[in-house]
Amino acid sequence: MKSKKSLSGEKKYYLADTAFYFAQNTDNRINFGPILENITYIYAKSHDYSVAVGRIGKLECDFILRNNEMRYSYIQVAYTIALSKDTEDREYRPLESIKDNYPKICCYCRLYSATEKRY
Repeated sequence: MKSKKSLSGEKKYYLADTAFYFAQNTDNRINFGPILENITYIYAKSHDYSVAVGRIGKLECDFILRNNEMRYSYIQVAYTIALSKDTEDREYRPLESIKDNYPKICCYCRLYSATEKRY
């Protein structure tokens, strides 16, 4: 696994205020994936985690978190993975490729149907 710091090229930016994202959104369609990643990043930084993005070949792990005790966690963030098997595989594949025993977490939103009860 390579840390994003050792790679050149693609970069991710996270905003303290998502109003910048919405101001740039000119087609009125909201992509919740980047918003959820932004929330995850801000939460991790507020709890004093060191945050990096990792790659395993062509696969990308959204977040590699390290706490002060040098314990790692790997996090994938997606709006939903239930819409297709391809999406589910794409989100789980990077976590399954990591060959250590640190926690691996996939965060996603659950979509409810109009008739389903929500408790």
